[in-house]
Amino acid sequence: MPKPSINPILSVFLLLALSCFGFSQNDSLAQGTTLPFKVLKTTDDALTINDIIKSKHPFNYLSHFAQKTHPDDFYWIRIDFEKELAHLQTSNIWHLKFNSFDYGKLLYQHDGTIQEKPIGKFDPHTQSEKVKANKYFSEISFDSGTLIQDRYLYLKVRRVTFFEQLQNWEISYQQQSIKNIYSWDDFKALLPIYIFTGVSGIMSLLVFLFFIYLRRMEFFLNSFYVFWLLVFIFKEELLLYHDLFTDNELLKNWMLENLVIVIALGYMLFMIFYLNLRKEYPFAFKVLQVSISIHLLILVADAFFYYFEFFVGRIYILEIVPILDSTTAFLSVGYIFLFNKNLLTTFFILGSVTFMVGVGCFFYLDTDSDPLNYNKLYIIIGSILEITIFALGLTYKIFMENTERLKFQEEAFINKTKALRAQINPHFIFNSLNSIQHLITKNNKVSALKYLSKFGRLTRNILESSFETNAKLDDEIKLLTDYLELESLRFDNAFTYKIQIDEALIPEEIEMPFMILQPFVENAIIHGLLPKKGDNKELLIRLKKESDFMVCEVEDNGVGRQMAKLRLHIYQKEKKSRGLEVTKQRLESIGENPENLQIIDKVDEENNPLGTKVIIRIPI
Repeated sequence: MPKPSINPILSVFLLLALSCFGFSQNDSLAQGTTLPFKVLKTTDDALTINDIIKSKHPFNYLSHFAQKTHPDDFYWIRIDFEKELAHLQTSNIWHLKFNSFDYGKLLYQHDGTIQEKPIGKFDPHTQSEKVKANKYFSEISFDSGTLIQDRYLYLKVRRVTFFEQLQNWEISYQQQSIKNIYSWDDFKALLPIYIFTGVSGIMSLLVFLFFIYLRRMEFFLNSFYVFWLLVFIFKEELLLYHDLFTDNELLKNWMLENLVIVIALGYMLFMIFYLNLRKEYPFAFKVLQVSISIHLLILVADAFFYYFEFFVGRIYILEIVPILDSTTAFLSVGYIFLFNKNLLTTFFILGSVTFMVGVGCFFYLDTDSDPLNYNKLYIIIGSILEITIFALGLTYKIFMENTERLKFQEEAFINKTKALRAQINPHFIFNSLNSIQHLITKNNKVSALKYLSKFGRLTRNILESSFETNAKLDDEIKLLTDYLELESLRFDNAFTYKIQIDEALIPEEIEMPFMILQPFVENAIIHGLLPKKGDNKELLIRLKKESDFMVCEVEDNGVGRQMAKLRLHIYQKEKKSRGLEVTKQRLESIGENPENLQIIDKVDEENNPLGTKVIIRIPI
């Protein structure tokens, strides 16, 4: 079957990857030649290589050891090259590959004496180097002429960071160093880790930037949690950390292992702030309080064990953490699941469950495997799903809070508008009652009765519309017409008025703020037309459509604003009118556009006043 063609750009990329990372198509090169070996277990650290060679201590194959390693035990490994002697003669330098032990040394013969090299990852100045494609193994070079008794190499090793099955030990050798060589299988095994690194790294950075912008603690805690989760999963491959932080490998290991506690603390604190547990789920909050305290105690105890090299205590205490975390998650997440109050909690439950499933598979599915050999794919999948769901939850939370804030702002705006209208209605009613009083005082009973009848109908319409912020344009025109009739009747038809409506406007469909024009109409009559001498007193109201706005014009041919300030008319009062001021506030609440309200003083060529024109722009 022919191979599919590869895009030229992809080919170049693959070649660069091969040259930069040292990928090898030869898997046998990475595996090397497996060597047989036997193991001697002892608790006597004073036992020397000479004691081992001269005495008849029983070395056994791995199948003999049913129990796991213990930090108090020392293991002598005798590597047998009997069947490889002929092959060893083909080169002077070879590379021995073995499990990355915590403490250890390689014993070999040189110039008739037995010498040793430190090979443990925690040994100062260790001469072994980790195989980058698989951090579970290390390698060291040796000379083919350095075999003890022309047959053996010995390792004295110790495991102190976890309990390990001896059956997982493997030893091989090859002529070429493989510490920087990756096979395609290695690359495929590391690919999920690099994908997770990209996803979690970008997500952690983005959430942290949102924290800087919003100053919300749950964003910081989520970023903190995701970042250290990334470091924990990537810890064996985190070469920059190993190169820059410190030369004390045991301290590095202690810090990296305790990331489990740091991650748990970040997760629990994020849960508290994200769900507002203190208020919404008090039982879960108390559970987390207790769990956080225990985690902090464990962290202090583990630091104490590390300082005094009580390795067994460290192993056991770190094995308690997954059990504690599982119990905490079961109680707290289970509680909020039973008493789920909103979609925000649902996001958190889904994210937590996916992560817990991944962690459960990571720790418990391969129960016979050693910690360095766990399958990280489970926790990577669970973590990516959790990080994504948590990010959606945070986005949803901000969206809901903004929606709620906008709702409050809208309600505040409506209440403010109603309050402002409540100031206009008494203003208009007071003026109307003054007019009725004026007619009665003049003993004009017929006009007073007609005025009172129209006033009653207008008042009823105003009260019926008082519960609405806006009114239909046709209803507003009816109210305005009634008002103009009342004012015309009040002042003995001293002025004429006309209302013009653009055909482009549909009065039954368009809404506008209730009684928004009345104060300007009243102002034009009282302060513009009535003080004018003669009979030519006209008021024109135009309603027309311009783009997405309804333009309302209230135009009079009165004395103008400058003359109105002299208060020459008998109906003008000394009290300051609030109607116009309140209406201006209502127009400001519609929008910040200064052109929503324009007042134009009309003048002739000699700058004599010709009246006033008010233009109001109302969004449709």
